[in-house]
Amino acid sequence: MALLSTLCYAGSGVCLKRGMQVRAGDDGLLVSLFLNVLMYSGFYLFSPGGMAVPWSRTGILAFVGAGALTSLLARWAYFGGIRRLGPSRAVALKSSSPVFAFLAALLVPGEEVRSVALLGAVLVVAGVWAVTGNHRAGTPLGAAPGGRQERTGMLMALVAAAAYGGGHVLRKVGINATPDPVAGALIGAVTGLAVYLALAAFSGRLVATLERTRQALTPSYLLAGILVGLGQVLFFYAAQFTGITHVAVISASEPVLTIGLSSLFLPADEQRTPFLLAGVGMVTAGAAVLVLVR
Repeated sequence: MALLSTLCYAGSGVCLKRGMQVRAGDDGLLVSLFLNVLMYSGFYLFSPGGMAVPWSRTGILAFVGAGALTSLLARWAYFGGIRRLGPSRAVALKSSSPVFAFLAALLVPGEEVRSVALLGAVLVVAGVWAVTGNHRAGTPLGAAPGGRQERTGMLMALVAAAAYGGGHVLRKVGINATPDPVAGALIGAVTGLAVYLALAAFSGRLVATLERTRQALTPSYLLAGILVGLGQVLFFYAAQFTGITHVAVISASEPVLTIGLSSLFLPADEQRTPFLLAGVGMVTAGAAVLVLVR
């Protein structure tokens, strides 16, 4: 189930890119949020023991903060990175999130951080350099290496990594206070959707946003949203059977699986250079080390 979860996440990135090829003005974010709220609601209501865990204010606030960071900010930045860089480079940069989680954990009182985690952090940073420092490392075909679009995409993917890293720390705080990860995922998804719609309403673009989203209900975006939600659900189930550490290590292989799926379904979209492959390998290994030493 852990491998299926990771495949779902990797597949979602490829589906998003396919959808972006036909939808120039929408990245599928609102479609994804809507679908995730529906899926997590059903999973929470019908799962064994649903609504049995007592809630706490600390847990709810942490889940809300995690949702604002991961479901909204990180997803917006990650989707933008996919549009500008392609799924392989974007997921490689996004997967540096354990480094940001490691740094954020230093700020949490009582959180123990082992020195061997520095090895994982160094590997991830080296991998990020390999992906970003060489302008031909996976540059989308037809794009100018080192251009403004590429730099913006790299920045957005790293913002996504930072937001995911901070969100993971907040989610851990929430689960310690309210040990119900499914409820946490639902609260996070609802938070992301509510904030997105509120921002659209505040800017006077709510109706236009909803109409654009209606037009963006393409098979690729719908499948991407379903895969994200299914990946999270499978992650929860896998964690119950094998433990969170083992599942998280397998999840670190997402960049490798993304390159494989991208080669199959987007063969002409991006260059898969030795720099990109080496960078993905280092990010994957470093993320696995950071997970193992938590």
